[in-house]
Amino acid sequence: MARRAAATTIRARVDEFLTELAAARGASAHTLRAYRTDLDELLRLLDERGVDDPRLVQPRTLRGFLMTLDERGLTRTTIQRKLSAVRSFFKYLLRRGLIENHPATGLRPARRARKLPHSLETSEVEALLFAPDVGTQIGRRDRALLECMYSAGTRAAETVGLDRGDLDLRRGVARVRGKGAKERLSPLGRAATRAYQSLSAVWFSAGSSWIALAKSTTVKASTSAAL
Repeated sequence: MARRAAATTIRARVDEFLTELAAARGASAHTLRAYRTDLDELLRLLDERGVDDPRLVQPRTLRGFLMTLDERGLTRTTIQRKLSAVRSFFKYLLRRGLIENHPATGLRPARRARKLPHSLETSEVEALLFAPDVGTQIGRRDRALLECMYSAGTRAAETVGLDRGDLDLRRGVARVRGKGAKERLSPLGRAATRAYQSLSAVWFSAGSSWIALAKSTTVKASTSAAL
């Protein structure tokens, strides 16, 4: 019975906390429901572990709580939201003098290994590269951009940022400006070199801005159609 009474007392503190959120901060009903749901999960864990006093909640207790959430397969965003609710609750208790230390200080969800991006099949790559209509100037431009990204391994932003002077088609090399304004030389395959050479001279004439046209939605549309 003592355990049940203590748990009720903790729930009463949660009620007081939510009341303050509604009154002092104007929290919406949706926000209050989310806080209650998240804190109820913590209270169930505390009850299972026989922790009946907020002052007995240790960082390792909350680490166990986060581990339980992670084992359930919840997303990092969801776990972070629940941790935020817990932090706010204990901050409230600390402000009211009901605990001496904040047990969630410095606590963070565990980092999960990032999944590798899905790689395209050979047929998908070919469909992508041959999607532009090379019977048009726009299509030839898009083919050149795609071939460049494929052979030189350039990002989209790096590719459309190439100027005529960055391309050495005779040697098959492109001077690429990456993140942090760092430059590197990337090899252009024969297909990419031929694709650039097939562009009309007007695209590379002095003062022309074929790069601006490369930032249009044509490439994106060709990519979507191919995949």
